[in-house]
Amino acid sequence: MKAAVVKKGGGLGVIDVEIPKPGEGEIVVKMTACGICGTDLEKIKSGTETPPILGHEVVGIVEEIGRGVKDLQPGLRVFVHHHISCGKCWYCYTGSETMCPLFKETNIYPGGFSEYFLVPRTNVERGSVHILPEKISWIRGTFIEPLATVIRSLSKSTYKPGYSAAVIGSGPMGLLFIMLLRSMGASEITAIDLSKTRCSAATALGADSCVHPESIDDLRKHDIAILSTGNPKALQNAFKLVRRGGEILLFGAPPPGVSAELPISRIFYDEVRITPSYSASERDIEVSIKILNSNKIPVERIVSHIFELERVEEAFKTALDVEKALKVIVVSHRDYVDPSLRDRIQ
Repeated sequence: MKAAVVKKGGGLGVIDVEIPKPGEGEIVVKMTACGICGTDLEKIKSGTETPPILGHEVVGIVEEIGRGVKDLQPGLRVFVHHHISCGKCWYCYTGSETMCPLFKETNIYPGGFSEYFLVPRTNVERGSVHILPEKISWIRGTFIEPLATVIRSLSKSTYKPGYSAAVIGSGPMGLLFIMLLRSMGASEITAIDLSKTRCSAATALGADSCVHPESIDDLRKHDIAILSTGNPKALQNAFKLVRRGGEILLFGAPPPGVSAELPISRIFYDEVRITPSYSASERDIEVSIKILNSNKIPVERIVSHIFELERVEEAFKTALDVEKALKVIVVSHRDYVDPSLRDRIQ
């Protein structure tokens, strides 16, 4: 079968590998759709501190189950969370499941951009395989994991309905923040982005305005500033936007080892909080599924391009073009695409 992987030294490679066979407690899933995440793009460009496996926004059909697997059978539509926590350590007990030592050690193999992938026993036993409700289409299902990370971020923050927010970075994740914040009663949402295409998308999906980073005034008026970009330079803009007693939410994944200067006096005298948020727990996944099943957030509007797996290299090239693409989805076959979205198949 075909699988897209990170090549040694960087870059995207498509290789032929054997279809995995499930061992005891494991399952094999046939991939139907998988979204390209910003971390996938970083892995092929410069690497990240996350495992070098591509594709985690993935849904599919259970193909085969190993001995001892209960409550799952071939033919089920599922979303699979690639990471899972142990549920027993100090981090898990204190609500920091994404800091659990097991979390980054677990994954699907060879990744979501493959015809079939193996779900390890630990993931299966710990509940990372979620049956997909019928109302959630394959394309909508690819948003379960990214939306869950946004849900986790806002739940960790001090955000309350009526707060104003600045969202720095209007890529797919920034747009999810805008849509969720609008549904949660934000009083004002200011988007910031270099791209005119993404600024247009931001205002179409709920932002009151979108400005170029170089045009930001030292307003200091927003209750919360969300960094939906890993660019450390954006942190300075966050301090221009957030009010005294406000909060900066660090969400975008920075390059490994990067550092940034901080206005310590501003943090102290203005009591500006800085809150990081990494990935999502199973609780967040379950909330995300409920929200997507309600159809209250039209996430499909973010999808700009859909490619079949045989053209995965072209899909990644397209996703790297910020003026051309928003969310890029890879499907195993065009039949898995909603009729209303088939005009986006490339």
